[in-house]
Amino acid sequence: MPFPTLSELAAKSVALGIHAGDYQTISLDFPLDTKSSNAVARELVKFKKEKDFKNLETFKNQLSITEINLRNCRFDAEAVQRLSNFNLVSLKFGRLLQGYSGDTLDIVNLLIRATNNYSRRSMIHLGLPEERRTLIAGWENEVSKILPNLQSIDISYKTFGERFQFSNFCTCFPNILVLDISEAIDLSSLQGIKNLKKLQKLIMHNVKFADFNGYEELSELKNLKYLDVSIYDKEKKTNPIKEMLAAGVRMGALEFLDCSLASVTEHELKTFAENHPSLKTVVAICTPCDQSRISGVKMLNMSSPSSFSECFEYALLIDRQWLAVHFIADVIEKLQTSRGNLGNIEPRHLTKAVQFVLREPFDQAVKLLTWSYYVDSGFLNISEYRKTFL
Repeated sequence: MPFPTLSELAAKSVALGIHAGDYQTISLDFPLDTKSSNAVARELVKFKKEKDFKNLETFKNQLSITEINLRNCRFDAEAVQRLSNFNLVSLKFGRLLQGYSGDTLDIVNLLIRATNNYSRRSMIHLGLPEERRTLIAGWENEVSKILPNLQSIDISYKTFGERFQFSNFCTCFPNILVLDISEAIDLSSLQGIKNLKKLQKLIMHNVKFADFNGYEELSELKNLKYLDVSIYDKEKKTNPIKEMLAAGVRMGALEFLDCSLASVTEHELKTFAENHPSLKTVVAICTPCDQSRISGVKMLNMSSPSSFSECFEYALLIDRQWLAVHFIADVIEKLQTSRGNLGNIEPRHLTKAVQFVLREPFDQAVKLLTWSYYVDSGFLNISEYRKTFL
């Protein structure tokens, strides 16, 4: 793991000072550039304290913050209002917002409170709150007017139905390049997605349809390069690759596919690759294709030691921490059963992977579970522990 840079250490130091409210120890006599300001904001959000936004406001003239990510945080209405002090281009709301009660979430009012005129013109990415509450009727039409230049939107964990129709959403945002509909509830199909003619990246982690016809309109996306159809629970035997094959889906520009934890077979995956000659990378972590190789395609699975480490880096990059844990558990199980099943993978590769998870900023529950799997595996000994982890 690389040591933190001086810039990263400085950002953490400034964030700690703001969090403590100890302004005498913080010297910001000149405005920080956007990169440094965003780094401070990322560090500050990790404390998950509402008071920090009040403290942050003190330095609004010294910090050029353009990106705010409140995922996994809880903030009240006052904290949301304080976001309007900054000229934002990217805003991701938290899971729960204190001060907003009821069964319906007024995302329009929330956006108006959180943004100033500059942000509304400049915003290119919006992440809606990860809440199960119903969104107000017609929100998509209003938001498309408030944020006319939006290029990316995350509407994961949302419930679809009569009041919120996917086809109407697609009509309101025809110019978006990136869409995340992961964990969608009651989404019967992708009908209407053909209107997103510029779409390049579609993330639909853990999305299931009643039958394969739900995928049909994917063939209409001529610019789609990135598709995530990964699953959360491999025990449910969900297989989106098989369903897309049955629907005759062809995406001529597709370069990247993530089908992690799906019950896809090697034959199905190779057939899918043959149907998509532009495909360059396939993520098949924790699938029956864990050692499969496809000519001309980079595989992220257990097929090689280099791929082994890349799987963890990928999981961290996309903030899919539990995917890394699933992968470690899978590797340990296979090493215990038959080391020959993993080709050139050795216990030392597992040790390095565990070290990676423990030292990177994963959630504590993930670290504890990873360590538990490792200890129970029987590959740990005291001398190795001292050399590797101390």
